This record gives sequence, structure tokens and C-alpha cells, in this order.
Amino acid sequence: IRLSLVGSEMCIRDRPEIVQDGRNGFLVPPGDPQALAKACLDLIHNKQLSAAFSQAGIEIAQKDFSIANQVKKLESLYRNLLVKYAK
Repeated sequence: IRLSLVGSEMCIRDRPEIVQDGRNGFLVPPGDPQALAKACLDLIHNKQLSAAFSQAGIEIAQKDFSIANQVKKLESLYRNLLVKYAK
């Protein structure tokens, strides 16, 4: 399933790389239903933009969140912890 993203800045504050405003979705301010509605309507009415956001989201997920990439990040974390705390 390919979906475009509309998210609140509050929802992704700990993972800002997930939704990149204007690249793979829209970020709207928390508590702003008008901005949320506008972003949703923009995607509903602009199929080309919606498709572009979907494709960009897939590319970001494959590049940044692949299993291989996550393993590399975890290995790096463990190596850094070992260097810092191993005695």
C-alpha cells in the first residue's frame, strides 16, 4: 500500500527523519485542524504530489530504515558504548 503522509510536528518530534516536510509528506502544527485539513485536501486533489510523496517515503524507508542499516547503527552504538565504558 502506498500512502502519502500528513503528520503533526508533535507526533514525530523524536523521529524527525520519518516525515520530511515537502519531501515525503506534510507537517502541520499541533492543534491546527485547518492546516491538517488543507494538507489532506492538497494530497487528495493533487495525485501527482501524493504519488511523489509516496515514492519518496518508500525510498527513505528503504535507505534509512532497512534491516542492514539498522544493524549497522546498532553495531555502532554497541562499539561506542564498549569504548566508553569497557574497562
